Amino acid sequence: MTPSVDAAEEGGRPSPQPRPLALWLRRLWSLLHGSEDRIRATVFGTFDGATSSFGVTFAMFAQHRQPVAFLAPILGLAIASAAGMGGGEAASSGRSNMVNRALVMGACTFFGVIVVALPFFFVQGPVALVTSLALALALGAAIAERRRRELGSLLAYGLTFGVLAVAIGVTSAVAVLLPGSGA
Repeated sequence: MTPSVDAAEEGGRPSPQPRPLALWLRRLWSLLHGSEDRIRATVFGTFDGATSSFGVTFAMFAQHRQPVAFLAPILGLAIASAAGMGGGEAASSGRSNMVNRALVMGACTFFGVIVVALPFFFVQGPVALVTSLALALALGAAIAERRRRELGSLLAYGLTFGVLAVAIGVTSAVAVLLPGSGA
């Protein structure tokens, strides 16, 4: 007999099954607090996705396109980035953890791309841009905080926000300077 059947026969209550959201949250927690390999893949993938996504979303914003125009470029970027980063991680990993690290890297890159682009699907204009930038900065803060343990606060935050500023600045300048940007 199973433990839940035994409990029910003894007058006790069967143990509840975990709900899908609770199970997903436990998996996310173990991902973020798991092995150092998974943590590095999580940090690197999410950061790459967020910096890449902000450049594309800002370019789309500068072109004054409707949110529906963001769908194909963002999904394309998310899929290509996830495949590229996951594949690169698999190619650079040892055989024992290759698949796990590749999946984590790919999924986190996909997440980083999508989360920064989400505001453009729910709000419009400068509010979407500011919200997207806030999400990119929040991801940057989370990543810097995670790296603080190994690098120290000043270096972790300086490197993270320095890279984020360069990525956002360069892609934003290119988006504004491109012909047809409307700026």
